[in-house]
Amino acid sequence: CNATTGKCTSCSAGYYLNNTTNACNLCPGGSFSLLGSSTCLNCSQGFGGSACSSCSSTSGTCSKFLPGYELGNGVPTCHPCQPGTFSIDGTSTCSSCSTGFGGPVCNSCNATTSNCIQCPAGHELVNVICVKCEEGFYGDGIIP
Repeated sequence: CNATTGKCTSCSAGYYLNNTTNACNLCPGGSFSLLGSSTCLNCSQGFGGSACSSCSSTSGTCSKFLPGYELGNGVPTCHPCQPGTFSIDGTSTCSSCSTGFGGPVCNSCNATTSNCIQCPAGHELVNVICVKCEEGFYGDGIIP
């Protein structure tokens, strides 16, 4: 800001220049700005990509992802969960379907809910859970 007039011409990262008041305003949640920026950008426009739901207000580095996504290999970008994995709360890594709602024998699950969609042979899918077939019965793991 100008020491004489008090009007700002450039703002710190995390702030944007309000052209009407010539003041630096804090970027709202879910957005960021870099040093000297006159506008705030949505987190999905930052370094995490379109699946970023929350980011650093000063750098745009993604800190939370949409369900079904995870942090890329050492880079702050969002990648879809691989088959057999899920991410419900936008954490930085996807988890194995066997840790989700389908139980420890779930082979495949919904990447955003962890609901099991495929069980191993000898099991049946009951709602979203893999249940072992009773003796003398066979299950293909897909169709209940």
